[in-house]
Amino acid sequence: MSITIDLIPRGKENAITREQLCSLTGMNDGAVRKAIRKLIDEGAVIMSGCHTKGYYQPTSYDELDAYIEELTNKGLSCLKRANSAKEMRNNRSQLFMGLVEA
Repeated sequence: MSITIDLIPRGKENAITREQLCSLTGMNDGAVRKAIRKLIDEGAVIMSGCHTKGYYQPTSYDELDAYIEELTNKGLSCLKRANSAKEMRNNRSQLFMGLVEA
């Protein structure tokens, strides 16, 4: 059995875990992650987050807005970290983890 959007319930309170999806489909964890990623890449809005155990589809604009804010904050945090790493890389005179760059 493969994962389709129909297997992802609506509403945070009905979220389905990867473990449950593995049991339901017979797929391993990696295959479930890959299938979920494929659905998302194809445009499905499948929500999950640090405060939710599992995947679900939104049922309200409030849910969707909170998810958008969470993803935006996470993305901005990742960009800040990437920019710091780029700055370190571009500053060749800076010490790298206690070692002088060769």
